[in-house]
Amino acid sequence: MQTNHLRIISAVLCTITFAVGPAFAADWPNWRGPNHNGSTRAGNLPTEFSATKNIAWAIDMPGVSSATPAIVDGRVYVVTNDATQTKVSGMCIDAASGDILWSRQFVSDGEANARNDMASCSPVVDGDRVYFMFGNSELVAVDTDGKDLWSRNLGNDFGSVKTNWGYSSSPLFYKGRLYIQVLRGEWDTDLGMMNHTDSGCYVVCLDAANGETIWKIHRPTDAHAESFDAYTSPVPYESGEKTVIAIMGGDYITGHDLDSGEEMWRHFHNPRQGNMDRLIPSPVVADNLVVGLQPRGVDAFAFNPADGKNLKYEESTWIFDDKTSDVPTPAYYNGLLFIVNGARKQLICLDPKSGKPHYYEDLDADSRIWASPTIADGKLYAITEKGQVIIAAATDKFEVINRIDLGSTAPAKSSIAIADNRLFIRTADKLYCIGDSSAGD
Repeated sequence: MQTNHLRIISAVLCTITFAVGPAFAADWPNWRGPNHNGSTRAGNLPTEFSATKNIAWAIDMPGVSSATPAIVDGRVYVVTNDATQTKVSGMCIDAASGDILWSRQFVSDGEANARNDMASCSPVVDGDRVYFMFGNSELVAVDTDGKDLWSRNLGNDFGSVKTNWGYSSSPLFYKGRLYIQVLRGEWDTDLGMMNHTDSGCYVVCLDAANGETIWKIHRPTDAHAESFDAYTSPVPYESGEKTVIAIMGGDYITGHDLDSGEEMWRHFHNPRQGNMDRLIPSPVVADNLVVGLQPRGVDAFAFNPADGKNLKYEESTWIFDDKTSDVPTPAYYNGLLFIVNGARKQLICLDPKSGKPHYYEDLDADSRIWASPTIADGKLYAITEKGQVIIAAATDKFEVINRIDLGSTAPAKSSIAIADNRLFIRTADKLYCIGDSSAGD
């Protein structure tokens, strides 16, 4: 009798897991996906396609963007510039047909530079609300039909978000709240770069329902000059006694209490403390470890926050002492850590527990890779600035499955999103949906 009860309970749990798992995996609600690490669960992902073959649909985009699409409940949300890069809009597209359901202009006086623009923060969707953050510090919440719910200008309320190459951190939605980081030097003052301080560095927590401030904290650092600037995004660390928000930049990774913003731990990751060590790749959580990359694509490292409240770099769990990634954020999948060295066009696979490499191989890409890798169904997808999609095996054995040229009229920098067993690929001028359009039905 006891055995039968156990079998019944096991069957029920399996049914629940099967029912909940695919629904959770169907969406890509933010920049790094449902797991905040560049991976998701999916099946039958395509490896053979082109700009005209084996695609569900493709639509023209009005301008460039480095933001990654968000896909929730059969709708695709994108942020985009116009051709002049002065007007920035949010768009909603039917994931099945590619029909544009709505488009709204939110910024009319955008600016761009050689490396960035005001459409670089990825949209975030919680099911009922869509959040758009722009490089001019405007934060807008709308419902899924594009109707206004609330908005705030973070620059007016908390202090400038301006960084040397333009603000591009994406908000983190977590359990009904938005967490937003601003790590920057004082670029909007008359101070010379060497005289910048951490006075403009802060983290805020907002009630996602109404935009009201729950807390704001100063985030101190003793970085120098441009090293104050971080283009990273916050991620949740859920492996400790309580979940904290991990913030990386200004030579440190810090963990902050969800309810108060109090700093719970700090890891010093940049002992050289250079003057131009701005940071772009975000941290990645691999089980109980926080994995980070040093500025300018130097070492990879990992640490366990339980090892101490203030950890020195040499106290890291491991350090991978080689060239890694200056821009793309690593991905974690099936117990493996994948790093794309975009400048060298190489793929690195590490054991995240020890930092030992499984391989460090050339991708033979046609150009530099700015976007972060995306993984599901045993496949790693990366896109070059020229619009070449590289598909590699997401295992500890190096294998390039295919290279597919979609083309791009300007550098493609958006990471690929996966939802409903389909790929959503944003080049500079187009948005592609690749895969069976009925897969999510």
